Amino acid sequence: MLETTPSETHRSFTVRVPMSLYLRLAEMAQADGVFINQKANQLLRLGMGQHINLDQALARLFKEKIEGETA
Repeated sequence: MLETTPSETHRSFTVRVPMSLYLRLAEMAQADGVFINQKANQLLRLGMGQHINLDQALARLFKEKIEGETA
């Protein structure tokens, strides 16, 4: 687990993406009137949130299936 201090809350990294993905991201950012970095951060946060929700949903489905089989 990474520990951060207030001065370390902003980090950067480089991600190589296909040109088609970059152009789509640029189009989305322009349509929303934001910088491409802001759009990338927004989509990354959204994707991470969906991933967590998907994990929770799968756990719930497995639990319901197990409980249904034992009932």
